Amino acid sequence: MNRRATVIDHAMRADAEFVGRVISAFRRPELAGIAPVVSFCLGRYFSLFVHEGYARLPEVAPQLFAPLSR
Repeated sequence: MNRRATVIDHAMRADAEFVGRVISAFRRPELAGIAPVVSFCLGRYFSLFVHEGYARLPEVAPQLFAPLSR
């Protein structure tokens, strides 16, 4: 894997870990009151992670890339 692909792979993994930590935190009872607000605020970022990751997936793992249907 070249340097660019390594950086992209690292960024995609970091984004996925962040989303996982946020979603896990939503399960904590003391955060139940703010979880809907936080998820609403972070929805755009989650969408951006998916969009950017999907766009770069062919460079990092072409065997996993499959075009989405319209």
